[in-house]
Order: sequence, then structure tokens, then C-alpha cells
Amino acid sequence: MTKSGRGKTRSARASGERAGVLHRRPGAQPDRAPPHPDPLPHVRGEEGKKAAPKPEKKQASASRRLPLASVESPGIGPGPRPRAFARQGLPLANPESPGSLHGIGVDVLRIERMEQLLQRRGTRVLTRLLCAAERREVKARTNTARALAMCWAAKEAFVKALGCGFSAGIAWRDVGVVREANGRPTLIFSRSMKARLKQEGVGATHISLSDDGGQVCAYVILERRRA
Repeated sequence: MTKSGRGKTRSARASGERAGVLHRRPGAQPDRAPPHPDPLPHVRGEEGKKAAPKPEKKQASASRRLPLASVESPGIGPGPRPRAFARQGLPLANPESPGSLHGIGVDVLRIERMEQLLQRRGTRVLTRLLCAAERREVKARTNTARALAMCWAAKEAFVKALGCGFSAGIAWRDVGVVREANGRPTLIFSRSMKARLKQEGVGATHISLSDDGGQVCAYVILERRRA
């Protein structure tokens, strides 16, 4: 290319730049367009812009701020639940502390099973499974199978709460359930079972019985003995 040709090229390029025309080499990437202005500068909190006010946090209700149980409540133990109150720095429940739970047991039983058992074995099964106080109450009931099912479920729930089974040296007649004058069920124990509960540190015992739809349910709670 002659000098005159190079001069014309430079002059054409200069005139194109003055006119706003961008000359690119073959294969070059196109220039990026300038970014658009932020339509919501107050949301992003840019410098010099006022940030949008944050929504106020709802204040926790009084019922949520109050502890679920007092640390002095009987049967609850020396402290509240860990997840709910760990941040408050309160002492947590110790399973070895007096007044805390020793164990919980539940058992569900179909009354039909007891009906079949009574048909096969007769009333002899009452002598094998029930203590004397239980036998008197079961025989006085109109529905013997239902009463026997409740006694059976109560015994099963008790050994679960104790953390063992009947194979651990516990006989069926070592534990029973009878009704108080107001109809409230209560657990009764043999002399050997009372000694075992004392040795394991078990104090108060609680039981709840219910039946519906041909089934009975027994729920037993054992507390640790208080000093």
C-alpha cells in the first residue's frame, strides 16, 4: 500500500470515529452496552439513596415468652425442656434427679383376644394372671373380657415404663390395677415389686385406661422418688 493509500485509510478512520462509528477487527467481540440505571435504587440501598424501611418484627406473644413448666413443679424435674429454654440459661432436667420421669409405657389390646382366651381357658386364666384384688373386681364386672383386657394392658404398660419385661423376674401378679371409690384406676404391687421399685428409685406411679372400638389402651407414667 502506498503512502497516499495509508493516509486515506487513517483519515477515513478518524472521520468515522468523529461520526460515532466503531470500527472492529474481523472476529472481535461487540462492545457491551452501558448498564441500565437501577430502577429500584432504594431497594438495593445504593450509596446516597435512602434504603427502604425494614418491616418491624412481630413481638412474641406473652404465652410464648412464658416457660411451659416451672422448675419447681412436682413431677417435671429440676429444669425445662432443652430446645425451648436452653438459651435462657436455665438448668436442664436430669433423669437421675428426684421428681423427674423414670419411664413411660403404653399398651393397646383388642378385647377379642381376651374373649378367645376365656373361651379356651375359662376362668382359670383369672387366677393365673390376676392378683386377688383384681380378680374380685373383674368378676364383679358385666363384661369380663373387657375388664381382663384392661388389666392385661395395664401390666404390659407398667413393665414397659419400668424398662424391662415379664421375663426379668416379674410375675403377672406382681402388678395390678384396681379402681378407687371415685372410679380412678390405680396400680397395686406385690411385696417383692415394692422392694424392686424402691431399689430402682421409683416413686409415684400414674395410670390411665381407655377403650373404644373393641380395643383398650393403658398408659403408665413412673416418677423418680423424691428425697
